[in-house]
Amino acid sequence: MPITKHRTETRAEALLTFSNQDFVVTISPLLLRPKKRIHIRLTKNFPVLQELANKLRARMQGIAKIDLAVWMVLVLIFFSNISLADRTATPPALPVTIPPDSSTKENPGAPKQYSLWPPQQIKETLYKWQNDYPDFVRLTSAQDAYGLPTAGSSDDCPYDEDVPGCKNYILTVQDYVKHPEGSDTSQRLPEVFLSGELHGNERVGPTAVMEAATLLLAAADCDAKPRKTKGHSFNSEKSSDWDAALKAAKQCRKDMEAMGIDDVHRKWLARLVSTRRIVIVPTANALGYFQNKREEGQSDPNRDFPYDIQDPKDCMKTIAGRTLNELFRQHMFQLSLTFHGGMEVVGYEWGAPTWLGHLSPDDQAESVIGAAYSQYGGSFATSPVYKFGTMNDLVYYVRG
Repeated sequence: MPITKHRTETRAEALLTFSNQDFVVTISPLLLRPKKRIHIRLTKNFPVLQELANKLRARMQGIAKIDLAVWMVLVLIFFSNISLADRTATPPALPVTIPPDSSTKENPGAPKQYSLWPPQQIKETLYKWQNDYPDFVRLTSAQDAYGLPTAGSSDDCPYDEDVPGCKNYILTVQDYVKHPEGSDTSQRLPEVFLSGELHGNERVGPTAVMEAATLLLAAADCDAKPRKTKGHSFNSEKSSDWDAALKAAKQCRKDMEAMGIDDVHRKWLARLVSTRRIVIVPTANALGYFQNKREEGQSDPNRDFPYDIQDPKDCMKTIAGRTLNELFRQHMFQLSLTFHGGMEVVGYEWGAPTWLGHLSPDDQAESVIGAAYSQYGGSFATSPVYKFGTMNDLVYYVRG
């Protein structure tokens, strides 16, 4: 689908429009706060997303909604690159494909069966990615990066053998070859934040963000193959190492095809990695996730932030809250997403009593993204279409 780009100047602001036969996205600075945000307006009905949704529902009979959550993460990451940081770039086409499956010769086309990731599997996979994808992954923890203590005791998270209690792991996904650490291009990357959970007994989110990262890293690594090694010339005689690299490149593409990811969408996923920085905290409330408990100890991390509180001492008591606070102080996230359980809704600002009856400066952009999520997700046999709107209207408001 060819995408055309138009640029016009108005008296107050530059206007940039991307369009094809399926959608039109208009982007302009939203001059309502010192940090300019993005105003996105879709003037058509997302038939691309609707086609994808129809394919998804056809493949998801009886499957848990984790597959939908994974692809919702990818849609959010796509929107993050429609930003002033990259005004001249053409946004990637929205994917028209089916979700990854578990096809085998004996069972071709079978949908992938997801299961919830236990905390030890999350840790082991993060360290495996650090070894397998050195060009795309950096792994740390709130304890190593910010000097925070752990939550819990020696009875908790025994797989974190070097400390008593539970570490809060932080995964950064970025193309470190194209954008080396400390480089000018690295500093200009749009940033996205994904949090798997704040309440430890709300279990879908950590699995969703880990499965999304699995797709992103596999696609980026595969698309980068075969890699040109130091001193190698493409015009020279093929060495056995180069033959092996070519073989690995062809095989990984076949493997992704078997998952339902064709060349076009493999490249789309790889572009998500190469054009932004994605920071992922699978289990912000690591202790709660290990214990399958809502709170971290005796405190609710989702009431622990210094926002709209009446007593300045009523915050920053949890390691989960302090971890996220440090990340938001270090980064300038264009978009962020966290998962909760208990209801099915796409909620966004505001969710605080002080702002009852008020819309946030980013409300129109968030409404458009929420509508895309809802239309993409569709309905299921036991669930209607996701509602979307402010947390004040659809969920409930809280302080902190």
